[in-house]
This record gives sequence, C-alpha cells and structure tokens, in this order.
Amino acid sequence: WDVEQKRGSATTGMALFGALNHLANLGQVVRLGQSRLQQKEQVVLSQIGYQLDLQALRIDLLSAARETMQATYDSYHSRLDTLLLLNALIMPFAFNTLQFSDQFLLRSAEQCPHCLEVRHSWLTTLWVYLVGV
Repeated sequence: WDVEQKRGSATTGMALFGALNHLANLGQVVRLGQSRLQQKEQVVLSQIGYQLDLQALRIDLLSAARETMQATYDSYHSRLDTLLLLNALIMPFAFNTLQFSDQFLLRSAEQCPHCLEVRHSWLTTLWVYLVGV
C-alpha cells in the first residue's frame, strides 16, 4: 500500500505538472493572440501616420508654390510701381520741354543777367543732360 501511495502521489505530481504545462501553453497562445492584435493596431496607426505625413507634404508644397507666386506678383507689382512713379515724375518735365514754355527754358546773360543759370554755368550743362536723357 505504501508503494501505491508513492505511485499515486507521483501520478498526481505528474498530472499536476502536465496541467501546469498546458496552462503555460495556453498562456503562450493568449500572448500570441494579444501580440497579433497589437501588431494589427500598429499597422493601422502606421497607415494613419503615413497618410498624415503625405497630407502635410502636400500642404508644404502648396505653401511653397503660393509663396513663390506671391513673390513673383510682388516683384511685378513693384516694377510697375517704379515705372508709374518714373513716368509721373518725367512726363511733366518732358511735356514742359516739348512745350517750350518761357519759364522752363534757360536764359542767356543778355536776357537775364541776374538769373541763377547765368551765375552758375554748370546748371546749364546739368539741364542739358537731364533733358537729353
């Protein structure tokens, strides 16, 4: 009977060890399933991140294109402003020159001995260059 008790306790120990082994295998299966779900979630999050990065890249490209177009517009706008300003300053001068008004033309020493252009002859040279340009 003592031998049977030892066999029974050994059998019980083996059964208990087998049950624990099966529980360990069950834990590995559960861990495997959990890892699979986490991996699927990571794939979905990676796809969302990729889509967001792609959208951010598109927005950056559109912003760069918009800034380039705005810079080009500003450049042309400033060129036109410069031309308009020059025309506004030069046109009255040119019209007065073409009109030959007496106030605009230089006078000689016989016509006006006390005039500024008679006293400073370099002003006559400057006036000729300005009209010629």
